[in-house]
Amino acid sequence: MPEATFNHPLFGSVRFRTAHSSWVRGDKISFVSGFNIEDIQPVTIPQLAHVPGSNHGALSFHKRAHAQVLAVFADIEHLGLLHHIKTCGGALNFRLRKPTNGALSKLPSNHAFGIAIDLNEDDGSLGSVERGSGASMKFKGPSRTQSLAVNRFGNDLAFVSLPQLAGIAGFSVDFDNTTKTARLIKIST
Repeated sequence: MPEATFNHPLFGSVRFRTAHSSWVRGDKISFVSGFNIEDIQPVTIPQLAHVPGSNHGALSFHKRAHAQVLAVFADIEHLGLLHHIKTCGGALNFRLRKPTNGALSKLPSNHAFGIAIDLNEDDGSLGSVERGSGASMKFKGPSRTQSLAVNRFGNDLAFVSLPQLAGIAGFSVDFDNTTKTARLIKIST
């Protein structure tokens, strides 16, 4: 069974091994050292209680992410956006990354650390934008539609500019550099 070391940006150096005797895309993994799986604990996200696949909102996340994930879903509810969440593909999954292009990754998924969740994973998009491709996604808001650049970070994450996206949706973003948090505020029209 292959063993490898990975320097995770949040958890530092971790050592893991795969379930099979050779590298397999999305293979199950177990941590050998550097990561305490007991730090992954149940959290109930009330906003997901009726979302298929969410185990009635009871999911496992790293304990350091509980406050953030609860705050995010409270914000989504407050902004009236819960209706966009159709399915939940789960959160915790001790496995290697599964790049959407079908390639083999020898790195642990953020799901293995309890810091990722799949929502609407069956909607067909599956992160089809590649890093550095200059690709964009079109977002439609109440008053305008705009295409924003999409930046890929690895094979699991894609980001758009939060202030620009919030502006399209009719919100402004208030950043607090002390607490490292962002708050969305509805723009009066």
